[in-house]
Order: sequence, then structure tokens, then C-alpha cells
Amino acid sequence: SSEAAKKCETEGECYEEALKLDKQYSRAWCALGNAGGSQNDSPQDCFQKTLETNMSGEKYAEPWCTEAWYGLGNAGGGTVRGKKYTQKRCYEQALQNKPEHKYSKTALHKSKNPIKSRLGLA
Repeated sequence: SSEAAKKCETEGECYEEALKLDKQYSRAWCALGNAGGSQNDSPQDCFQKTLETNMSGEKYAEPWCTEAWYGLGNAGGGTVRGKKYTQKRCYEQALQNKPEHKYSKTALHKSKNPIKSRLGLA
């Protein structure tokens, strides 16, 4: 409807509207994190909520969970279900989900060699 279109002036606002309808919508949390978060939730918060709302045992099977781990790593790490994850561990989790995720491979390599990476040697 045109009323719904008026509410969503930005991509992030559309995800926020979806989350008002279902706070457990993990895909919308991930998309909101990728869109830069919201006034109330930083990208880090969004990626943590993605993983918290989509966990099945110790598995994060949905494809957007790989993106959430990568995003959480880019945010410096975070806490998921009470467990702290370093930036490096987040990238490792992303690769555990999807071993061919090239962005996580690159980020993990840089996190292991931060000085060389800053100098352009890694």
C-alpha cells in the first residue's frame, strides 16, 4: 500500500518495519546490520541479534548467518548468547559456515597479520 511505502524511505527503515512485525526475523536483522543499523541498534547489535535469533543448537545454517559473522567481525567482535567472540573468532565462525567465503578468508588473514596488512605486505 502507499502508506507502507511512505514509512520506508530508506532500506534500513523497511527492515525496521519488518522487525516491528517479527523481532525474531533473523534475516531482517542481518540486512539491517548491513544497511548500517538503526537509531536504536548499531550494526554490531544487529549482527548479534541475527545470530541469537537464528541459532539451532550450535549450527548457524542459514546463508545470512555467514554474513552476520563476517559483519560482527568487522564490528570488532561481540557477544552471542552470552559467549564473547573476538574479531578473529567471528571470521573463523563465518568460514566454518561457508569455507569459500572469500571476504572472511581475507579478513581472517589480515587479523592474523595486522602490522603487515597496514603496511600492504600481507
